[in-house]
Amino acid sequence: DNDVVIINYVKEDRNPPVVTYQNPAMSPETVQNQSYNLTGTVLNVTGRDKISMTLNGQAITNFTYNPSTKGIQATLTLIPGSNLVSTTGVNQYGSDTETATLIYQPRQTVQPPVVYFTNPSVSPYTVNQHIFQLTAGVLHVEDVQHLTFKQNGSLNSNFSFNTSNNTFV
Repeated sequence: DNDVVIINYVKEDRNPPVVTYQNPAMSPETVQNQSYNLTGTVLNVTGRDKISMTLNGQAITNFTYNPSTKGIQATLTLIPGSNLVSTTGVNQYGSDTETATLIYQPRQTVQPPVVYFTNPSVSPYTVNQHIFQLTAGVLHVEDVQHLTFKQNGSLNSNFSFNTSNNTFV
């Protein structure tokens, strides 16, 4: 008597999640725009419900996950300074977390100086005395050291500048 039994052993893949970022490609990364497009992949998860994301400790709920490409995408709104973004994937074999620091340094717009005369308020202006008190408003200047005054083409240092109300006298 003979009996044959065939047993097929199928090794179960026990792969924990693997989370990686493509953007940012490095950490820390310094950026100048408040809006940041984070992209990455999360492998070995069954769906979006097995992924969580945070920005500065707050849950990100508006991220997308494409199960066919395993890609994740989130548009982040950064605060000035350091921002910590974290993505975690979970399955029955474990979890993986990818964390990156994004340093948001907004572009500093330097305003050019603006000078407007308040006395006289029209040009040309005729006076009949040899002494006249010229006054002006000066915007976007830090202090008196950043002002130059010329009278008839010659430097004149006989003036004052009030930084609290931007008045030149």
